[in-house]
Amino acid sequence: MAAPSHRALVAAVLAAVVVAAPAGARADEGDPRPVPDYDGRGEEPTTARDVLVWIPRVIFAPFYLVSEYVVRRPLGAFVTYAELHHWPAILVDFFTFGPNRKAGIVPTALIDFGFRPSVGLYAWGDDFLFDGNDLRIHGATWGKDWLRLSVRDRAALGPGGPWLALRGLGERRSDWVFYGLGWDSREDDFSRFERTELTGSLLFEADLWRSSGIVWEVAVRDSEFRDEACCGEPSVPDQVAQGVFDSLPPGWEGYTAITQRVEVTLDTRRDRPEPGSGVRVTVEGTHGFDGREVTERRWV
Repeated sequence: MAAPSHRALVAAVLAAVVVAAPAGARADEGDPRPVPDYDGRGEEPTTARDVLVWIPRVIFAPFYLVSEYVVRRPLGAFVTYAELHHWPAILVDFFTFGPNRKAGIVPTALIDFGFRPSVGLYAWGDDFLFDGNDLRIHGATWGKDWLRLSVRDRAALGPGGPWLALRGLGERRSDWVFYGLGWDSREDDFSRFERTELTGSLLFEADLWRSSGIVWEVAVRDSEFRDEACCGEPSVPDQVAQGVFDSLPPGWEGYTAITQRVEVTLDTRRDRPEPGSGVRVTVEGTHGFDGREVTERRWV
């Protein structure tokens, strides 16, 4: 007798299932079977904690809605759209140039509450003129009484350091704020002043164990102050004339600070991008004197 074929066996099984199932029966008819109460304890009762937890939820709901639907989701959508359309690559190609894209220039903008905003340009060049020499230049302005230019050139003295850096800064701003001196200075004594500053410094930087390091700096900073103030608000001399301040603050006539600074950092973490945690301690000391009043103005 010949063995039945696979088709015959499948047909026989289907026929048995059809015969066994009641006529007109459907799997989705009727209510679903309730979940059994296996532990016999019934539903958990509503507690005072369940009720009280809604109080902070309601109080902080506006903050959540703002962070979720005004900040996070729009920002996430913007970043996703930018990545899909390759905006980062386009911006890198536009703002960088030179061999291996080691040089570039980008626009900058700064908004600081209580001070005037500024716009400018930031330029950099890695391995500028020779290998291991990095140049950074940043210029910004917000009118003729808000000017700033900083230049930093940092050269490696060997593979992986140490480094020797030259830094220069020229700045004139009329939106600086002064509240007075000492513990009894008050917010109501708000006043502004203009300062012109020229700074030059020489830095030596070296890495120590792990993320630890040492910085030694010698700097000369010349500062001049003027009575003018921005923003239609009272200046420091105006407040002195009105009796808000007893006198002009020390150094108002200008000074030339000559300083040397040492900063030592002990950090047990490994160099980035290595992950991990640790302890960081920084000790800094500065000694200086006023080049205009050497015997009268010294500090540590």
